[in-house]
Amino acid sequence: MRRGWLALLLALAAGSEARGDTIYAMWIVYPSGAAQLTRFDGETPGLPEYPFPPDPDLPPFSIEFDPSTQQLWGFDYFVCQVLCPPAHDPLLIDPLTGSWSFVHLPGLELGSLLGMDADIDPRTRELRYFGGSSGNSSYSFDHLENRADEPLSPPFYVAAVAHKPPIGGSLGVETYVIGRLATQDRGAAGTPWYQLARIGGPGGDPPASSGQVTILGPVDVEAERLWFDISANGTAYLATLIPSGPTGEENKLFRVNLENGTLDAIGEIAPPSESSFLSGIAVAPPGLGGGVVEVPALSRFGLGLFAVTLGAVALRMSQRRRDGA
Repeated sequence: MRRGWLALLLALAAGSEARGDTIYAMWIVYPSGAAQLTRFDGETPGLPEYPFPPDPDLPPFSIEFDPSTQQLWGFDYFVCQVLCPPAHDPLLIDPLTGSWSFVHLPGLELGSLLGMDADIDPRTRELRYFGGSSGNSSYSFDHLENRADEPLSPPFYVAAVAHKPPIGGSLGVETYVIGRLATQDRGAAGTPWYQLARIGGPGGDPPASSGQVTILGPVDVEAERLWFDISANGTAYLATLIPSGPTGEENKLFRVNLENGTLDAIGEIAPPSESSFLSGIAVAPPGLGGGVVEVPALSRFGLGLFAVTLGAVALRMSQRRRDGA
C-alpha cells in the first residue's frame, strides 16, 4: 500500500507544473479602439485566457483590485497633450463576468489620474496616487474623501505604485513606487531609467501619507510605460511596455526584488491581437473564485520532495516494526 501511494505521488510530481498568481490585464485593441479584459497565470504570461470579448463601449482603463472587497476598479488611462476629452468616472468591473458600470466618487480628482498608475491600500481602502514630482494624494473609499498628503521628499516622479500587505510578522502596509528622482534625467549617461523607492517607512511607519521617500535601488528596464502590483503573498510583479524596434513593442512581465529593485524576467505577456496595447494589470486576490487560481500549486520540485519525504517516513516506520518484531 505504501509503495502504491509513493508511486502515485511521484507520478503527480512528474506531471505537475508550477503555478503562479492569477493576473488580470486590460488591453486597448486597435484599430477598433475596443477594450478587452484578459487574465493569465503569473508564471506563464504567454498563455493567457480570454474569458471576455472585446467591448467597444469600454474605455481604455488601468485596473486595480480592492483586496478588502475583491472588486476590480478601472481608472481612465488615455494619455494626451492638448484637447483632452473629459475624464470618465471610475469603473467597477465584475472579474468573473466582465460586466461593468460607471461609479461616481465625489471629490476624486479624475484629471490627476489620467495616464497614471494607482493602487488601493489593503488595510485602509485608500487609493494612493501621485502627480508631478511631489504630489502625494489619497482617496478614501470608506469616507468618499480626497486628501492631499505631505509632498514627496525628496521630489520623485512616480511611474507606478503598489502596496505590500502585512505578511507574517510584518507590522503594516508598505508602499512601493517605481520612478525617478526629480534631480535626475531619465536615460542620462550613468543614470538608470527608473529606481525603486518606498514611500513611508519600513512596516508602514511612518505611513505613505508622510511623503518620506527612500531609494532602494535601480530598476534595470528601459520602458515607456510601467504597471506594478504586489500579490497577497508579497510577490511583486512589474509589467512593462518596451520598444522592440521601429514599429513593434513588447509587453514583458518581471518579478521585482523589493529590497533592491533587481528584476527577474518571467516572459512576454501575450496580447489578444497584434495591434493590442496594455493599459493595466492587477493581481487577483485570494479566494476570488470562478476558476481563478487561488493558491499556487506545488511545483515539480516541491511535490517530488514531498513524495520522497513521505517515502522515507514510510521506510523508517517499516524498519522500526521489523526491529521490534
